[in-house]
Amino acid sequence: METMRDKPVDSTLRLLSLREAAAVLAISERKLWGIPEDELPRVRLGRSVRFDVEDLKKLVARQKHGA
Repeated sequence: METMRDKPVDSTLRLLSLREAAAVLAISERKLWGIPEDELPRVRLGRSVRFDVEDLKKLVARQKHGA
């Protein structure tokens, strides 16, 4: 019988924890948490909060262009 563990992981979806996302952006966790949700959406899974890598990329791109 095939289980979920036997299936390949969709690597196009990558969610990062607060700590991981802050490290990627080279900012503190507190500063990351202070970014409004309309600028950086959060994915809530129960009590866990995750950040989509694509949303981090969009945030950086907007900041590069002065938005």
